[in-house]
Amino acid sequence: MTKIIWPDGRIEIREELNDEEFAARQCEVFYRMLNEYSDDLPAEVVHSTSKDNKYKCRAALWGILNMRMGELEKRGLLPTEISSEYHTIMQDYETHLKQRAGLTSAEDISAASSLLRKTISCLDERLGPSSN
Repeated sequence: MTKIIWPDGRIEIREELNDEEFAARQCEVFYRMLNEYSDDLPAEVVHSTSKDNKYKCRAALWGILNMRMGELEKRGLLPTEISSEYHTIMQDYETHLKQRAGLTSAEDISAASSLLRKTISCLDERLGPSSN
């Protein structure tokens, strides 16, 4: 268990997960990201407080993807091909944000969805039949 004390005084206890538990949790999160969030690009900017905010174009989703993929990589749970693809996608995304004043493209979303599918498949394979 890890104890985190936030600046506002809140205390949070987080359980430590072994690699298999962590991989299983990431599969669940990635599956939800892939299937519960829309690939569409809405006409207006969508915020976390928007009524319908489940879009893959949102910066928060990209931050979560980057953080979780980075942790999988740090734990050695990603093969080189997926790790390389992850870095390329994140570099492209950052470049596109700068070129398009912070807007995510359909190509960015397609690449992220492909990465999510490959990562889920890889982790499911690693976890074996008991994870399904």
